[in-house]
Amino acid sequence: MNTAFWEHAWAARDLNPAQAEQWARLLPGALEGQVLLAYLFWRIGQLSAVKPLLTPALDTLHQHPPNVWTGRALNTAACLAYSLNQADEALHYLEEQIQVGRTLGDVVTEAIGLHDLASMLRFVHPERAGHYLREALALFKTVDEPLSLPLAYINLGDLEQDRGHYEAALLCYTQALHCPAVTLRPLVEAFTLSSIVATLDRLGRSAEGHFAENRLQTLAETNLNPEVQVEAWLALTRRMSPQDVIARLAPLPALLEDEENHQYLPVLYSQLSAAYEAEGNFPQALVTLRKSVQYEQTAALGQRRYVARAFESLLTLEETRRQNAALQEHAAVLERLNRQMTQLSQTDYLTGLANRLALFHQAEQWQEDGTVVTVALLDLDNFKQINDTWGHTVGDLVLQRVAQVLQQQAASSDLVARFGGEEFIVVRPGSAALQPTCQIMLEAVRQLSFDEVAPDLQVTVSVGVSNAGVQFAALLEQADQTLYRVKRTGKNAVASSGDGDQSRSASGETAPPALTGSSRCPNASKSS
Repeated sequence: MNTAFWEHAWAARDLNPAQAEQWARLLPGALEGQVLLAYLFWRIGQLSAVKPLLTPALDTLHQHPPNVWTGRALNTAACLAYSLNQADEALHYLEEQIQVGRTLGDVVTEAIGLHDLASMLRFVHPERAGHYLREALALFKTVDEPLSLPLAYINLGDLEQDRGHYEAALLCYTQALHCPAVTLRPLVEAFTLSSIVATLDRLGRSAEGHFAENRLQTLAETNLNPEVQVEAWLALTRRMSPQDVIARLAPLPALLEDEENHQYLPVLYSQLSAAYEAEGNFPQALVTLRKSVQYEQTAALGQRRYVARAFESLLTLEETRRQNAALQEHAAVLERLNRQMTQLSQTDYLTGLANRLALFHQAEQWQEDGTVVTVALLDLDNFKQINDTWGHTVGDLVLQRVAQVLQQQAASSDLVARFGGEEFIVVRPGSAALQPTCQIMLEAVRQLSFDEVAPDLQVTVSVGVSNAGVQFAALLEQADQTLYRVKRTGKNAVASSGDGDQSRSASGETAPPALTGSSRCPNASKSS
């Protein structure tokens, strides 16, 4: 059978257990089928049939790298151990299940393990148990786990009851009862209904629980699962006569003892002892009381081992969480630093514009994508004279303010970069004309005022614009040649490659036809 078949069979375990069992028996000896059958037997209370299936399956699974069936087998083993009053062993299986889930990156396996662990931590650390349960509940609302959601609500309700918050507990139990899958599994339904009945009693609203009592009566009389019967009759016998209590409860301990299920035996024998005493049957009251004490002592011994193990488990889990949180924080810091370093490596320190590295990286990407671009080279006129006259501090200020103007006037899709020295570059992807924008930039630069540092300073730029194309190196060469012609024929103007006209800002004059001039290196300085 392939993986999809077994996943389909596992998904049916709660929605259609009879069909799931039929599929599991199609291939005797298959690990997946053994785990699935073990789960199904545990769900209906046939605990004695679980271990012969589960133990060899787990042994085999442990001989190979963990997979999702390892997690499922571990969870079933934990549930079985808990039913057998082996809480410390159950914790061991749950810890391993959670680790398997984390190793596989399987959030469902991890969440189910955390949920079940939280229910066991209820008396050890209720606050932390509530935190884990709410985490699991949030996840169960997003995945296809029919029984996990109502069980999470039930366990949260139990926590609220422990705190004396009975209204909050009742709300949790009601939410569990309203989950669509709850009626598919009688034991979960019995848990929910008995919890509702007990909570309404504590609130003094027992009359509101008739619907729950009627359904519990049906479950107790028709369901063969010993745990369902016990859960239902314990809820229903609280207000019965001693004779009725004995009639209903007396057959139940043998059913549980046959399955080695000791979970309910202390309370069952205790209630039977009280009923026999009320009837005056003191010898039988003493016998059942002794059995109650015997099972209570066994449970107490297991509870002590469990509490010690639970604290150890909690500490381990919390330490793992702290380490994971620290690792995540460290990774986030590294990511921020990497982003900052990347940004710094691609940003001109003085102007804040993109630098040559960022320019050529983006240009290479556009060229690989076949994106048409237009290139404009802008050069500050007579920049050396500015530095010589007013100093490099003023020169730096000029570069910064010109950079701001270019960025402000550029389109959102334009790449504006400092090309080197007093040169800037604007690259526009797409077919929209770049020359009109460059003319606006030229005018905006000419309007800049530096009165606070250099009253007589006026800054102008010369601009060469290429044709539109894909080959960035060729377009850069075109823009460079056009800029060179502008510099040779008067500066303070915008010209396009192959265009004989120049747009001049200062005087509004039209310059003579552009000279051909000699080619120059793209990053050569064009000052004066």
